[in-house]
Amino acid sequence: MLMIYYTYVKVNLNVTNSQKNFSLKSLGKIDKYLGVQITKSHNGFILSQKEKILELLEKCNMTDAKPSDTPMQTDFLKNMFNDGEIFEDNTLYRSTIGSLLYIANWTKPDIAPSVKLLSR
Repeated sequence: MLMIYYTYVKVNLNVTNSQKNFSLKSLGKIDKYLGVQITKSHNGFILSQKEKILELLEKCNMTDAKPSDTPMQTDFLKNMFNDGEIFEDNTLYRSTIGSLLYIANWTKPDIAPSVKLLSR
């Protein structure tokens, strides 16, 4: 269980209440949780999955890919099957979509609609 609060008073109150039902162990300040980098800033927390994204690019042989301003080309679906390309490795494709769904859920909601289309 991960608890994040701005003040120690609220943390201590919640820990005290939770200890009535659970065995808890304080691990101190957090920097990573379920593959998500967590950084405290002056006005909240910053969540990042840069490592996961770089690993995914490497896994898909896309380390030389250029960044895009939009998550998907507007004519992508129209041209998706016109190129005659068929995915040779369905396992890699499904694994990649799963990783993208995880990334979209945690830190990149802007890619969620595109990933949803690709997952069909």
